[in-house]
Amino acid sequence: MTHLLLAVTIAISDFKFKPATVTITAGQSVRFVNRDQEAHTVTASDNSFDSAGLDTAGTWTHTFARPGRYTYYCELHPYMKGTIIVLARGAHKV
Repeated sequence: MTHLLLAVTIAISDFKFKPATVTITAGQSVRFVNRDQEAHTVTASDNSFDSAGLDTAGTWTHTFARPGRYTYYCELHPYMKGTIIVLARGAHKV
């Protein structure tokens, strides 16, 4: 049986990533949507990904191929932080 891996959406709103933490499976994508009136970035703490600037209504999608814990922040507003937990395929989300 084949399972369709849908993208998870994280809103950037009120100078926060909502939700701040998501759990996905390796191979899934996360789509970020900027709903603020200010530009933001989605930048990995380990520099493994970076959206560059997202203006109002801008979107950016990243696919996470490997399991792990990925922390990220906005370069323009470093107090904005989030975490993506990527589980191996076949692992169960808690």
